[in-house]
This record gives sequence, C-alpha cells and structure tokens, in this order.
Amino acid sequence: MKKILVYLSFFVATICSLRAQSTYDVKVGEALNNSEWFELRDAYIEGKDSLSPMLKTFAESMLAHNFNSNDAACRAIDRLVNEHQDEIGAGNVMSMLYMKATALKRMKKYTEAASLLDGVCKAFEPYTDSTSLSAFREFGKQYEILAKYKEVNEVTISGDEGVAPFRLDSIGHVGKRGVSIMLPAQVNGVAQDIVFDSGAGVNVVSVGAAQRLGLNVYNVGTQMAGFGTQQGSFAVAKELILGNITMKNVPFYVMDISSGVDSIDVHMKHLQMILGVEFINAVKEFHIDFSRSAIVIPNETTSLAADELPNMCYGANGLFCTEADIEGVTRLIHLDTGASCGGLTGLYYAQYGDSIASICVSATARMAGAGGISVEKGYILRDVTLSIGGVPYTFPSIFVSTDSNSNIELGYANLGMDYFLQFSKVIYNTEKMFLKLVPKGISKTK
Repeated sequence: MKKILVYLSFFVATICSLRAQSTYDVKVGEALNNSEWFELRDAYIEGKDSLSPMLKTFAESMLAHNFNSNDAACRAIDRLVNEHQDEIGAGNVMSMLYMKATALKRMKKYTEAASLLDGVCKAFEPYTDSTSLSAFREFGKQYEILAKYKEVNEVTISGDEGVAPFRLDSIGHVGKRGVSIMLPAQVNGVAQDIVFDSGAGVNVVSVGAAQRLGLNVYNVGTQMAGFGTQQGSFAVAKELILGNITMKNVPFYVMDISSGVDSIDVHMKHLQMILGVEFINAVKEFHIDFSRSAIVIPNETTSLAADELPNMCYGANGLFCTEADIEGVTRLIHLDTGASCGGLTGLYYAQYGDSIASICVSATARMAGAGGISVEKGYILRDVTLSIGGVPYTFPSIFVSTDSNSNIELGYANLGMDYFLQFSKVIYNTEKMFLKLVPKGISKTK
C-alpha cells in the first residue's frame, strides 16, 4: 500500500552550499544535504571539536530531533535560529521551527507547539506566500485542539504486559494476495478491526467509520499524500481498546479511503481504520510477536549491549527508518507492515542501475491505496542479502524500482510483510531508538 503521510510541501531540510572549513565540515554538510542521519552521527562524533559553529549546531539539532531527544532538539534549534539564522537562510529557519514544534508535540506540549507555529506564521507572512504557511496554520489548529484534552495517546495496561492479539488477513486478488496485520479493537465501545501500518505517518479513519464510531471530528483540514494528495479533516477517538491495552484521546485523520477502481476497492474494506506511527510514538517499546500473534508491550524494555549504538531514527515525514547492511554497504531503509511486499527504491537503482539493467529481468510493480493505483517499472534482483543488527536475510528475489521519486523518503528500501514474516519477533524501542529482529527458533532477546 502506498504510504499515507501528512503532506508537508514546505519542508525541505537542506543546507545551502558551504565553504568548508575542515574535512569534517564537508562530511557533516554532505550528510545533512543527503539526509543520511547515521552518517551524520558518525561524522559528528568523530569531528565535533573541529566543526564550524553553525554546522556543529545544525548537526546537533538534526541528530537530537531524528534520534528522539526532544528537549535537546528544542535547545539546539533555539541556538541555531538565534545565532545562525543569516547563515542558514529563511527557508531553513522555518523548517527548523517546524521541527521544534514537532519536538514539543512529541513531549505533549501542545499549547507551546501551537503558539510557536502561530508566531512563525505572523513573522513570515509578509515575506512568504500563503501556501507555504498553510500547513503551519493547520498543524497549529490541530495542536490547539489536542491541548484541550488531558490525556492524548495515553496508554494504560491491565496486567503485567500489554497484549493486543492480531490476525494475519489475506488481501488482494487470488494469486497475488498479501497479508496485513489486523487488530480486533473497540473504538468508543464499538467493535472495529484496525490495520497496524508502521509505514503510515498518521492514524487514518474513513469518513464513514469516523461517523459510525462517534469520533470527535473537527473542521480542521490537512493535506495527506497517498496516491496523489487529498484534503482530510482532523478527529479524536476518546477511547481505543486493543486487548488489555487502552489508549485515550487518539488523533486520527479522516480521509476518503478508496482507490476509485471498483475491482481494487472491494479489497480495501480492511482500510477503514489504520493505526500508524502515533501508536509507535505512544509507547517506549513494543514487539510484533508472530509466535504469539500479538503486539506486545513488555513489562521490561530490551537493553542495548555496551558497544551497540541506536540503529533507528526518524526519517522524512516522521516515519521510522533503520540502519541496514545491503550487500556489504550501510543504508537507511524503512520497515512497513502496511506493505505486503517490499522492494529497493529508486535511490538504490540510481547508484547501481547500470549493473542491474545489464544482468536483471525487467518487471513492473502494481500498488494500490487511498487515491488510486500506481504502476512502477523496475527489475527483479536475485539473491540480495540484507542485515539489520547483525541478523541477515537473503531475498531470493526482490523488486528494485527505476522511479527516481519512488519512496525517496524511505531511503534505499521499503520492506514489507514478506520480510517481517521471516522472523519470530520484531522489536521497536523508541526510548533508545533501536530495532531488533529475533530469528525463528529463538525465544528470547537480551
């Protein structure tokens, strides 16, 4: 399924051409420009004492933001904007202030986030077209709404650990079926199946389901991208129960969940409600435990070894990406439970396209989702080994897209349920920002 993302046309976190003052300035500048957050981390750790003041502060801002250190992100962004705004330019000042508002939102400081975005609009309105500021206004209004609720995305568990049973539903046409993680739930006391989609940047509900489930719907719009873009509205579910896990005041975006193609829409009834990154952000750690057919919030979080660094970060549009080794080269990739099958993106093809075209068979990939369908051209690459956290898997075959714009926000690969199902358990930890894979046959990860 094509990713459902909050549409941020104004947000371009790039750095202007820099007059490098040191080797580390060059490395840090390139990592910032290319959104390579693990390369940025490594270059910063190695050369922070040699960096120019602006680049050092810019790197600290982006690292804190993308590795979920929200207090540190706010402080670093304040220093960057106050001390270096002339160097980074007005566009990046706006982007960084938006990122600060996002950090405040993650800390549930909605009033402060709304006030900040309102201030940005007032300060930049004389110099910026209204379209560039529309998303700031929309998010500001949403944060004002959330500020009125006492417990947004508040999670409580009845018992020692949270257990939300799921089933794997088969979807699609015969012969081309995939699977989806379906969570039986109660929404405001009404039974509702919910798709768990780690590749959805926001929680989503259809117009009909929002009405039927009694969500509080607000006349506040936002643009969302699936196949194309559409204007949705904002809503809050007062209570969402998954097994023995209860969430209070859960935000959703209300949109038309259809492709417009009857033969496809008959298979999209499972998309009436989607739980995405909002759930991941609400808990410190959760496990997709295929051995138990449940999403589990453990009573004790998993630890990192002394020599292990975080391997997960926020990518574009607030999606979680992870560090992976693809055929011996470290790459930023995305894991997506909302996709039946994954693949390598146009970024990968841009680097290795000549060799791929000379040895591989051409192919097409057909995807469907909210707003329509998409057909991408590419090649079938065979026997590709990918490793995350030292746990390898070799794809017998994998699609690589030739589309230069395909899933660019997801890095070099977007891996779906065909990959997830190779493991007994997948562990997401948002406190220390790491992802671990537990191979089948191994019952416990330290």
